[in-house]
Amino acid sequence: MSRPCIRKHFIILLIAQSLLVPSPAIALPISSSPYRSLDSNGIMGVLRQQANTHPGQQAFNQGFAALKTEDLVAAESAFKKSLQLRPKLTVALIGLAEVYLRRGQSDLAEAQLEKAQKLQPDSPEIYIASGRLHIKQEQYARAETEFNKAIALDNRSFLAYGDLGNLYLLVRKDAGKAEAAYRMAVTLQPDYVPARFGLGMALNSAGKKLEAIDAFRAVVERAPDDPVPLHIIGRIYAEQGMFAQAARALSDSLSVNPDFSPALYDRADVYAEMNREQDSAADFERILHDNPNDSISRLKLGMIYQRLDRNREAEAAYHMALKINPNLAPAYNNLAMLTLKQGGDETRALAWAKNAVRLNPDVPHFHDTLGWAYRALGDSANAIASLERASQLPPPQARIFYRLGIVYQEDNRAADALAAFRHALQIQQDFPEAQQAKQYIQTLSK
Repeated sequence: MSRPCIRKHFIILLIAQSLLVPSPAIALPISSSPYRSLDSNGIMGVLRQQANTHPGQQAFNQGFAALKTEDLVAAESAFKKSLQLRPKLTVALIGLAEVYLRRGQSDLAEAQLEKAQKLQPDSPEIYIASGRLHIKQEQYARAETEFNKAIALDNRSFLAYGDLGNLYLLVRKDAGKAEAAYRMAVTLQPDYVPARFGLGMALNSAGKKLEAIDAFRAVVERAPDDPVPLHIIGRIYAEQGMFAQAARALSDSLSVNPDFSPALYDRADVYAEMNREQDSAADFERILHDNPNDSISRLKLGMIYQRLDRNREAEAAYHMALKINPNLAPAYNNLAMLTLKQGGDETRALAWAKNAVRLNPDVPHFHDTLGWAYRALGDSANAIASLERASQLPPPQARIFYRLGIVYQEDNRAADALAAFRHALQIQQDFPEAQQAKQYIQTLSK
């Protein structure tokens, strides 16, 4: 399943696909957002219009078109020709800067922008372009200075405010300042989608979840053909445990673009949280039809099959996941669990459980399974040791203490068994074996 195209963009729009990353709260595929590509509000387009009356216009247009196709040799030649015809055409200098930046020649790119600033020191667009170059160079203080110079020259420069918002959110980690900058940008230009998108990110980062959803819905209104904002809305709802709303938003995202795989992955997980196992399985099966080597989705599909008591299919999914990635500890653990539950080969179950613990020794459930495998083979000492280790790892699990109580009791350690059963009920009063734990406590207390 194809991911959305990450389009190339010019230096003046460099803010950044390279910078716009998920907030700490949720992991989102923001790098694929189309709002980072060239648009009607971009500086290059503005400067291109300014070039219309200048000699060298045709050469500049040829350079502009060559950049779009990544023909850097032709672009460089065209921009240089444009400058020969009009040496003070600053937009051609910006075009050359873009060519040099794409070649990794940041020093030459910066030199072109410095020439442009000297030729046209009152142009806010050139300072914005310079700021974006400094962001690419990770010279963030200089970038902030350039954006503020642009605003000083034109306090209605929504592009500069949008860039400041990105800088504050993604570099300074100051969601409050970012929000203020984005709000100024959208006040000045209500249809400037990148700033509305950034505003949603800033609000989400600040914990203002409902306001963030409203901000992204404003993006949806202005960009109805893009699945990304709807996907993010779904992610925010899911983070809040509002799974029905999350499923609707993710389904809406897929209605916009049925091949937008991030929304499909998340909807499969959301359906699992809603106990809609059949729907979850259908989504994972669809994912795997297009991405058969996706070991994580195979693992998750196995878990869903297991919940549906489709155990043979679950086992097959786990084995396939391990064939793709032999270091998937949960697949080993779940194979061991299924084998023990079905009275299968206990020696193989033990080997799988050992693999899970070896790969991830800090997961209490893996030690729990290993203890139960030892118990099945009659090795009470190792069963107790494994379950004791499981009980020591965070977070405390009622069912682990219950099973520890079982092996203590079988080893004639009545006092330890009684303490384990009581501890299980202290952790959780309604875990599945709670009633049996209470009965054991009554028996052992006599």
